[in-house]
Amino acid sequence: MALSAGERRERLEAKQTGIRMATETFNRSLQAYITAVGANVEAAVKKAAVDLVVDIAVLSPVDTGRFRSGWFPFIEAYGGSAPPPSGPNVSAEAMAEGQEQGSYEESRDERAGSFGVTITNAVRYGIYLEYGHSRQAPQGMVRLSMARHAERLREAVREAGA
Repeated sequence: MALSAGERRERLEAKQTGIRMATETFNRSLQAYITAVGANVEAAVKKAAVDLVVDIAVLSPVDTGRFRSGWFPFIEAYGGSAPPPSGPNVSAEAMAEGQEQGSYEESRDERAGSFGVTITNAVRYGIYLEYGHSRQAPQGMVRLSMARHAERLREAVREAGA
């Protein structure tokens, strides 16, 4: 039975809510880490973001290389590295298209002393990959990576307080 446009929209909105919740948990863990260790906010955010996005890229399924390449503009701009896509169907053209669809934006609030980075991989089928439409990454990669990194940050906070 096919879903109506309204039902498809509702399902997509529910999936986006799941990613927002994972983002909020990660952000709280990062803020606790920065506070606990007295780190430079901007440096800590950049390091945590690069580590997170490299993990997401490594977990990203690869067919043509388009989706994984969508994470590379941010990774490369911040001095990180991740293995390039490989496989029989990977093409330079698809990888270039993916890189064109990846972006990031920094935000600062000098008065509040805050710094943030928004990372976007706008490859159109990314949300489907995140929610299990790939045998290579049936558990997704963004939410899984955010949960792993939030736990690493919480552990670092515990260690810093010890």
